Amino acid sequence: MIEGLQATRIGVPDLPLAVTWYTRALDIEPYLRDATSATFFLGGSLLRLEQENHTSDEGSPGQVTVYWRVDSLHSELLRLQGLNAAPFQAVAHIDGDTQTASVLDPFGNVMGLIERHDPAIPKARIERVAEKVAIRQVRETLDGLAEEEARRRRAVKTALAWSALGATLGALLIWDMVRR
Repeated sequence: MIEGLQATRIGVPDLPLAVTWYTRALDIEPYLRDATSATFFLGGSLLRLEQENHTSDEGSPGQVTVYWRVDSLHSELLRLQGLNAAPFQAVAHIDGDTQTASVLDPFGNVMGLIERHDPAIPKARIERVAEKVAIRQVRETLDGLAEEEARRRRAVKTALAWSALGATLGALLIWDMVRR
């Protein structure tokens, strides 16, 4: 299952110049850097600059690849190929916790997939689910309180109407007795 945008890869002809430019443009330093790439981490997403390699299967020079986070890279590759996506980049192991691959959609666009085994990800998912459940419970409680308040107001209005009717009838009886 595709969960969300995780990373963007940009091929650059001059990596040092691109790193300098993006460092200034993003106002942050890359958190990972080697001879062929630099990775910036911003707002929960990764931006990876890679030295262009014309023999690479990553696509044409200057091509941007967007990577979508998935739970199971192999399962998602099979699912997308079943939807007429063509394999493009084979599975690559970035580090011990991360692997990527990419496919071409039926329109010729590169669609990157990234699987990360980060213990913080399942914890964050559990926390998001817990937050959603808590929010739902708060909403249900507030809806119940609003409903109860509406019932109470209707009861007060009904009681006031009956009291007014009783007072009016009482006044009419007294008036009738005084008139006689």
